[in-house]
Amino acid sequence: MLAAFTLQCESPDDLEAVSGIQGAIQIQGVLPDSIRAVALIVLDTEALNDQDNIANYLVNYSDPLSSSGDYYIQLKPGHYLGIVVGLLIDPGLFVVNIDEFLNAPELPLVQLSEVTDGGIFIREGIMEDRDWSLTFQ
Repeated sequence: MLAAFTLQCESPDDLEAVSGIQGAIQIQGVLPDSIRAVALIVLDTEALNDQDNIANYLVNYSDPLSSSGDYYIQLKPGHYLGIVVGLLIDPGLFVVNIDEFLNAPELPLVQLSEVTDGGIFIREGIMEDRDWSLTFQ
């Protein structure tokens, strides 16, 4: 019986490769008091044409970080933009109420990095590595 069960289980070789972006966000110095945490947000490239409404183009975001750390975001293959932002509210509230904030007239975020130069191109089954560095006084 155990042998039959064992033969039915999938082996690790059968797992599909995951696509997305991973890396580290390095924070030099001390975050300003107004910034509760930082996170990487990934946007559809159409956000470049409608920067007043970027919430409409949010694809995914990393876990909020209050100090330097690693991030991972699973993405479907495609072309995206990445921006490191500062959260102006408690990170837990942001994650729990994300739909509410996306419908608000103004997001509780401040842009901390430039939009990724050339964007992020995700290929099937490939994890792109990208590190970000932020410096505060």
